[in-house]
Amino acid sequence: MDDSAVGDGPVDARLAVVDEELRVAAEELRAQQEHIDELVRSRAADRAAMSQLASALPVPLLDTDATGVVTGANTAAGELLRLGPTTLAGKPIMAFVAVEDRRRVRAALSQAVAGRGAQHFNAHLQPRKAAVVLADVAIVPAPAAEGPDPVLGRSVAARWVVAPHGAGGATAEPAVLDALAELASLTVGTSDLHSALDRVAALAVRGVAGAGAATLLVGSPAAPDVVVTTGPLAQAGDGLQHRAGQGPAWDAYRTGTAVATERL
Repeated sequence: MDDSAVGDGPVDARLAVVDEELRVAAEELRAQQEHIDELVRSRAADRAAMSQLASALPVPLLDTDATGVVTGANTAAGELLRLGPTTLAGKPIMAFVAVEDRRRVRAALSQAVAGRGAQHFNAHLQPRKAAVVLADVAIVPAPAAEGPDPVLGRSVAARWVVAPHGAGGATAEPAVLDALAELASLTVGTSDLHSALDRVAALAVRGVAGAGAATLLVGSPAAPDVVVTTGPLAQAGDGLQHRAGQGPAWDAYRTGTAVATERL
């Protein structure tokens, strides 16, 4: 009798089971990798959307890691500091702070990244090859979901909003700076469109000095796809414009520019 043939059946069965388990494990790994790839794509889209929003804001905004190294900046920040936004990335923000203010600014950054809330102060900033600028500054902790910057490999720890003093020493209200920082920090994709626009409208009221109400329209004012409003005052203004077929909202939609008016 050939002893080598004894037990071949059970061995083949066990091999078949192992092979099936390996196939299942490979399929699970493939599904997990697809999920990871989708998260990466979603995160990249979020970063692009947030970057576009920040670039559109007319106030200087910067992101830094916990040590104050710049991980991102919008166009207004580049114009203020006389460097392009991409050139600012990787540079220590303290290089643009007057020497006499650096200790105080470092302390504010430490407080912000330690979770002690938004920090407000004024500081003298030193743009590249330009005169010193006195500005109001707010440093707010970055959203917890922020991960490492894909280029620098540094995690965003703080968002800086800078408001240079205007003519006659005009200053910015801390609530306005906080609202702008929060607007730039909104994470795309974490809520439905209507809820996200509700938040943007509320921040607009906080971020515009003297504003009592706000409305956001998505699409043409004649037949908007989505409308959100913060209250009856804004609803009344929308109704007037809709019935008349004209007004600042219509002008802004038609021209693609900001339109201001003292009265409807």
